[in-house]
Amino acid sequence: MNDKLKHIIAGAVIALIVLIFGKLCKEDFYLPALVTVVLIAAMKEHIYDKWMKRGTPEWLDFIFTLWGGGMVILIWIFISAI
Repeated sequence: MNDKLKHIIAGAVIALIVLIFGKLCKEDFYLPALVTVVLIAAMKEHIYDKWMKRGTPEWLDFIFTLWGGGMVILIWIFISAI
């Protein structure tokens, strides 16, 4: 599987988990979902890849993770509005 696709899927899954948790709490967790995706993507690239030298830190990996999470959040907002 392509590395960038893995980042898109990871961002989407992270956002979906937070949004489902928010739905269970009867709250809109759009901003917390976005913040969670940003923090996890940044920590993965900066701490895991750069500091721990377990991978190659890349800005595009960070961006693709955000893209996956952002798309899920936008779809969730659109479906909730219907």
